[in-house]
Amino acid sequence: MVYVADTWNQRIQVFREVDGMFVPERMWEIAGWYGQSLDNKPYLAVDDQGMVFVVDPEGYRVLQFTSQGEFVRYWGDLGNSNETFGMTGSVAIDPQGGVWVTDTGNSRLMHFNLPQE
Repeated sequence: MVYVADTWNQRIQVFREVDGMFVPERMWEIAGWYGQSLDNKPYLAVDDQGMVFVVDPEGYRVLQFTSQGEFVRYWGDLGNSNETFGMTGSVAIDPQGGVWVTDTGNSRLMHFNLPQE
C-alpha cells in the first residue's frame, strides 16, 4: 500500500499495486490542512499495525487514523510546552511504537508514547 497526503484536496489517498500499476484503494478526508503554503506540507507515517499518523502543520497537531481511515485521536496545540507545537514538521514511528515529531516552530524533536488501545 502507498499512502499519499493529498494536501490541497484535504484527504489521504491509499493505492495498491496491481500488475505494476498503482490503483486507488480508498481515501478519507482530513479536517485540517487549511493553509496553502508551499513550505508547510504534511508528512505521514504508518506503523506496524497499520495506524496512520499525519501532521497538520498549521493546525499544530498530529492526527491518528486506522488503516481504513477511522479517526482515532489527535494531540497538540499552539505553544512550546511538552504537549504543544510551534509547527509540526515530519513524523516517524519507532520499532517500539513511539511517535517522533519534529516541531519546526520550536526547533526540537519530540517523542510521544501513546496509550495502548
